[in-house]
Amino acid sequence: MLLGKRAGSKNYFLKKSRRSGVKYNFRFYLLLVAMLIAVSVESLAQAGRKSAPQGDKKSASEVNRKSAPPEPSSPFPRIAYDERSWKPFESSDGGFVIAFPGKPGFQTHTGQSAAGPLAYQTHGLDIGVAFFIVSYTDIPVSLPLNEKELINRALDAGRDRALAGAGGKLITESPLTLDGYPGRYLFYSDANSLTHSHNYLVGKRLYQLLVISDDYRTGPAEDQKFFKDIVNRFFTSFKLTRKTY
Repeated sequence: MLLGKRAGSKNYFLKKSRRSGVKYNFRFYLLLVAMLIAVSVESLAQAGRKSAPQGDKKSASEVNRKSAPPEPSSPFPRIAYDERSWKPFESSDGGFVIAFPGKPGFQTHTGQSAAGPLAYQTHGLDIGVAFFIVSYTDIPVSLPLNEKELINRALDAGRDRALAGAGGKLITESPLTLDGYPGRYLFYSDANSLTHSHNYLVGKRLYQLLVISDDYRTGPAEDQKFFKDIVNRFFTSFKLTRKTY
């Protein structure tokens, strides 16, 4: 176990990371395309975590004296967790602000789809025991907020595709809203990790927030509290600064 120290004198033990056919109408199909592309973010994060070096078990206070070196192939930095490093990160292009426990890296790429190329923007940060991601992409159409059934079907399809892509098992899900815009919370597991995901549809923009971590459910109560706290801190800090897309 990795011994860590958070604010105050209480010690927290953190486990070392091992890695960092339905018919749709045309509008729904375009929306679904964007949801499928969003799944690639988790694949990217999982690949980065799988390549994380194991190293010796050290106390977080010792490791925190300097940041862990990032993987050469990863655009997202890997750092040691320090509770004091949480700071707001604002993306003017993305139209949001969110808190990260450090400065995130950035990657952009274009995915091909039946609706044409879609640009995908991703900000991410790896703290060894967890990977934080916020990403967004703009889709060709905007669904009116009153088309709840269509929106729910899109979110259902995104959920099913995400689980299939990760080989995951759904633990729980629930509806979300953000400033009146619809969303979905997903919590699922695979063989090596847990994923918490918030997905929002804001006009033509799809946002996806992810926290991927080791499976802490059978660990000490201190581990469970630590992970629940950082997941909640990340998600609740997400705010929209622009809503017209």
